[in-house]
Amino acid sequence: MCIYTLSNEVLLLIFDILYDQKSLADCSRVCRSWYTLTTPLIWNQIEIEMVETMMTITVDCNAIKFSKFHEWKSLLEFTRDVDIKIYGDDPQEISNVDSILKCLPMDELKHVRILSEIPYLSIYRTIEFFFGANNLISFNLFYLMESPRITLPTFSRSLQYLRIRHIYSTYTPIDNFKSALANVVPRAIDFGYIRFDNSSDLCSLINDRGQHLQSIHLTQCRNCPIDDLIDAISNSCPKLSSISITALDSSRTNRRTICQLIDKCTRLTKISFYDIGGIDDYFLRSCASKAYNLQELRISSDNLAITGDDVNDISAFINLQCLELEGVRQWSKTTTLLERLSEQQNLQYHIYPSINPNTISCWTDMYSMQLSKYLGLIN
Repeated sequence: MCIYTLSNEVLLLIFDILYDQKSLADCSRVCRSWYTLTTPLIWNQIEIEMVETMMTITVDCNAIKFSKFHEWKSLLEFTRDVDIKIYGDDPQEISNVDSILKCLPMDELKHVRILSEIPYLSIYRTIEFFFGANNLISFNLFYLMESPRITLPTFSRSLQYLRIRHIYSTYTPIDNFKSALANVVPRAIDFGYIRFDNSSDLCSLINDRGQHLQSIHLTQCRNCPIDDLIDAISNSCPKLSSISITALDSSRTNRRTICQLIDKCTRLTKISFYDIGGIDDYFLRSCASKAYNLQELRISSDNLAITGDDVNDISAFINLQCLELEGVRQWSKTTTLLERLSEQQNLQYHIYPSINPNTISCWTDMYSMQLSKYLGLIN
């Protein structure tokens, strides 16, 4: 059969699996019909990177020149995925970025990523362009400079994945957290170095619309009491599969609150708690006896003492692939745990090359000599 006799639907399926962008570009030059079919795929994703006074525009791995903007701006109507990286605040280049954003089909955009290393007032206009993007599926904002506040677009119900990370030593408040997410039923949220104006903001979101949440990642957030948060997650997120919490306000939880997470969120495959006080060996036993789907367990605690009696039943750890324990007291009593875990076929050890992973005594020696921070049992 001649390829030219294939229907457009079949050709689109073929073009869609061409990961080699050069091949896709070559296909667009074969004939007018193929050009029409491949152009939306080529322009589906656009990357804009601005460093000081130089801007680079990339369309599916191919660099294009802004000086020819008038030739290709009409093709921006096919863009659905935008990646913006700004490391300079040259007014002319910022204006060029704005010119591109004005041509994007905001109602059709699906994914937006913004990485900024310039003052917030300079980048705010860039963020403001997406206030009219009503069908976004994911929105990622990485902010590297100190900022007084952040204002978010008002997201529609289509938003599923939200990541706001302010990578700085201070904690940035979000002006309109509640109103921006009023219609959102998220599947994944990721906040870093954010201060919530109201201590109930995040808990209210999870309590009211957390039924589809699958992943929660919180790092160094303020005005977010951990006990209230864990309680909201336990009662409202039956589909949760991954949770990672690092050093929140009052980062000390109680045994009942943390253990009900294991009781109620039965689909958990990944648990990471770093710098969270109050997690003790009872939580480890709960994981070992109830978390049957657990594949990764990472804990940093100031009160985790493991003894032989604590790990008699580790039947639920049969699927465990990664275990990290930091801050554990009484390392000399971990032999039983290590012996039992070594029987699990899915676990593989990854230690310093000088240590024999098959010798249990080496584990005790490693920690007594403080050669490593973590107990790593990594797939």
